[in-house]
Amino acid sequence: MRVKATAKTTVVGKSQRYGLGSFRSPTKSQRKPRDLNWKLPESLAIGRSERGPQGFEFAAERTRGSITGARTALERSFFFPAPVSTAASALSTEQQGSGTRAPPPPNPLLGREAGLLSILRLSSSNRVPVPPVSPPPARPPRQRLTGRRERIAQCMCGNTMSAPLPAIVPAAKKATAAVIFLHGLGDTGHGWAEAFAGIRSPHVKYICPHAPIMPVSLNMNMAMPSWFDIFGLAPDSQEDEAGIKQASENVNTLIEQEVRNGIPSNRIILGGFSQGGALSLYTALTAQQKLGGVIALSCWLPLRTSFPQGSINCINKDISILQCHGDRDPLVPLMFGSVTSETLKKMLNPGNIAFKIYSGMMHSSCIEEMMDVKQFIDEHLPPID
Repeated sequence: MRVKATAKTTVVGKSQRYGLGSFRSPTKSQRKPRDLNWKLPESLAIGRSERGPQGFEFAAERTRGSITGARTALERSFFFPAPVSTAASALSTEQQGSGTRAPPPPNPLLGREAGLLSILRLSSSNRVPVPPVSPPPARPPRQRLTGRRERIAQCMCGNTMSAPLPAIVPAAKKATAAVIFLHGLGDTGHGWAEAFAGIRSPHVKYICPHAPIMPVSLNMNMAMPSWFDIFGLAPDSQEDEAGIKQASENVNTLIEQEVRNGIPSNRIILGGFSQGGALSLYTALTAQQKLGGVIALSCWLPLRTSFPQGSINCINKDISILQCHGDRDPLVPLMFGSVTSETLKKMLNPGNIAFKIYSGMMHSSCIEEMMDVKQFIDEHLPPID
């Protein structure tokens, strides 16, 4: 704001000394240069204003602005050099003649700015490269699985590559029984291991293996954990017979592993959910060991046409089966479970087949179902004193 000096006044004090009449005294920022005996260099006092004591600051502001603009121009010319032309000087002369403001005069500090920029460029061009940090030492290779664990890991992935070991909920005391539970399509055994940890019996060991990753035709050949390939969910859909039989052999290998660990096969319950439940049913009907029971949740019987009509003569013809299904299942409809239950009752002892339906349950599980599973396990795998 432009400050207009007033006429002489009789006011005594700082107002009269500064020639401001009745105006207030200068602020602290205005007095600071004079109070500190600071002398403004002549090079900065370009175009000193005649607006009173504020002229120092105004002149300095204009000088700083010219320095900032010059620095920007230097940086712009350094990164985007332009050819020198005489048209610029002619244009400036024409502008001066037309009454426009002339460009500010050259500032002595521009030489310092240019020198500083040149030093920075020189230092950046001659910079000594920093040697790269040496990478951390490589970790020693993991110890390979040996013996029975390696055979188990290989058989669960088609004997071609390693697989993670099953998720296991150990028994609280000496394990005298075991539950092998197979997860559904696209899942892993960790979730079911956590579920069984909440309802476990102290003498039972729970084993939840992981399916190998393979392309699934039902899901546009996307690779995911799957026990075998699935082509469709319709009753007349094509089935992966070779894959189902290979997966069944892999499960039998797990059963043999627990038998070698000291748990009799009739103290082992085989179960699963969805695709895992279907595999557990097929394995129980074709196994060579007598099992303690089957838990089939929200599943179906695969390769049902390969079994003879009526009763079958197998080692597990009197096996107990707990079959559970939700009446709101959109993926594996309740009709699949009902047809499977009727087929099992014709093939096996119908008195040992229990089919439970849960109202409102979709393709999942619920607390009531898990309580029935726990009751089935406690009934068929009682503790041994």
